[in-house]
Amino acid sequence: MKLYSLIAAVAAVSTTTVVSAWNMPVVTMIHARVTGSQPVFNSATNEWEEPSLYGGKLACSNTASMYGALQYGQAEVWPDSEVTNCQRRSNATFIVYYEVQISQPNATLAYFESSALQQLPEYGRYTAMDSGKITNAQSWGPGLVYGSYENETISSANFGDWTMNGGSVSSNPELGFYVGGEDYGVADLRAPYPENYWFSLVSSCPYNVYANKSSTCLGGNGGLCAGGPSNYNTTGGIPNGVDCTWNYKVLGYIDINALVGLYDVISPSTGLPYSNANPITAYQEFCQEKSNSMNGSFFGWTLNSDGTYTQTSGFSFWNEPSSEAACQARAEAAVAFFNNKTANPNNFQIPSVEELAALNPKCYDVTPSCQKTTCMRNTQQICVPCTSADAGCETLPSTSSIPTLTYPPAPTESDSSSTVSPTTSSSALEFANSFAIISLVFTSLTIAMVY
Repeated sequence: MKLYSLIAAVAAVSTTTVVSAWNMPVVTMIHARVTGSQPVFNSATNEWEEPSLYGGKLACSNTASMYGALQYGQAEVWPDSEVTNCQRRSNATFIVYYEVQISQPNATLAYFESSALQQLPEYGRYTAMDSGKITNAQSWGPGLVYGSYENETISSANFGDWTMNGGSVSSNPELGFYVGGEDYGVADLRAPYPENYWFSLVSSCPYNVYANKSSTCLGGNGGLCAGGPSNYNTTGGIPNGVDCTWNYKVLGYIDINALVGLYDVISPSTGLPYSNANPITAYQEFCQEKSNSMNGSFFGWTLNSDGTYTQTSGFSFWNEPSSEAACQARAEAAVAFFNNKTANPNNFQIPSVEELAALNPKCYDVTPSCQKTTCMRNTQQICVPCTSADAGCETLPSTSSIPTLTYPPAPTESDSSSTVSPTTSSSALEFANSFAIISLVFTSLTIAMVY
């Protein structure tokens, strides 16, 4: 799999990649995801695998910060009111944790530093994705590079499907397969988790659902580094903002039933604790047996007149759902449970906040905005503004380590009127800035925009 941060190459197209003198230093952080698919540990390779994913890899997907994953589950998946006939949404029972490395394209940093669309330093605009496809292409905004592996036609007839908010293509320069990010905040009183961030990990063929992606797409162009998790932190698998923008390693998972204590409850039909052999079935049996000690309730709540929620039934783990402090404690308890080798012997340890902070570059060495105001990395390794009163606030350097970054000029609609074939080439586009030069030859030039 090969990615060019500013221009996407397709099969049989002549390419030249020059890594610039400066590229965004790699940032390492922990992401998480709520899912109904249970990862499998491969003892032969000493790796976690997710065979249910497209090609076995996390691609064109949304992830969250460790706190964000709990927020989603608490608000939209695990309350009794969100369950239909004792079946959870998508059977979501597991929280999978990932170690993720990112390095954005220079053009992404340059564009979003001056854009109101940026919510987080170091990141582009976030976009929602479902089944491997950008949910609303209009939310993607500027720059998803040229062409696709699916011969998608981009013309005036469907410009609204791929330009920002249906606007003119001239407002949308190509920025590459960047990682998007947003701060969800604590306004949702169903689950006000602090440091609640969401990310979009874009990779090949982002305008097609998994079922419609070809084998060429599976092995081709996108933000995920070559080899994916099997090549994590090795030559060719480390993002540099030019060849690829992100890679990851599955650290392991936790079972939400085990975290709250469901397997300690006795089933009245068997006289034994509910079995963890099949966590999805275990929850369904627990929910259906209203005569157990929990009355079949995993997490019941009621809405108060002030907009907050009060737990009315279920496991005490969910007590005080509208308390920010209680939500943070729940997220920390989940991490502690994940790292418990007795309960989860095959999980790789989640690094401490201090370990990640020591591993990561200073904010002022990564994003220009943090050379204008003091920043620091919070517990989720996001750069946030700070003052000298904040422990860990970085002192601004006397000189900048980041050169002046630029992004390419926006294309014109006439450049985007035809379909790119991955097997032919007859015309050339050359883009250059001070830090990266990439050339491509195409039969016809197609521009797609950057969820």
